[in-house]
Amino acid sequence: MEYIFKEVIKMTKEIEIEGFGAFAEALEGIYNRPAIPATTGATAGDVLTLGSDGPEWAAPSGGNEYSTDERAVGTFADGKTLYEKTLYLASATIGSGTTASLPSITGVENVIVVGGCCYNATDSRHYPIPYTRVNDTESVKLQAHVDSGTLSAILFSGQSYSLTDIYFTVRYTKVTV
Repeated sequence: MEYIFKEVIKMTKEIEIEGFGAFAEALEGIYNRPAIPATTGATAGDVLTLGSDGPEWAAPSGGNEYSTDERAVGTFADGKTLYEKTLYLASATIGSGTTASLPSITGVENVIVVGGCCYNATDSRHYPIPYTRVNDTESVKLQAHVDSGTLSAILFSGQSYSLTDIYFTVRYTKVTV
């Protein structure tokens, strides 16, 4: 197969029709591309990236690291620094008429993105937050708002759920003094 591929490249280079030269170069590029490296030496969680010498396995970079410490992660459209923090609540029982309050963050001006995940001990499944099924009563909803510079968030549902390991990540801008 390798021999045939090399011969096709050689023949297309010899054809003097406009545009065929670029076709031959493309074929040669496909043939000579670096092979995907074996996973030997890669550690759990590594992703395939394009390094200076071709494909290589590497640890994921920025944007996918969640921390319970506040950290600057970029700039918002208005030019203000964008911060991110992940809040944790060990467990909560929510249901018809009951809510669970998540830890708050002070000094917040605008909430940009919110979301999270939890483990539902009621049905032994992991769920994203917010989570909604077709009939909207089977859902875990998240309400987040800023009042006088303090971000508050609650979880609520029309169904009864026993939730554990609740992680809630928020991106926000801060009040400038």
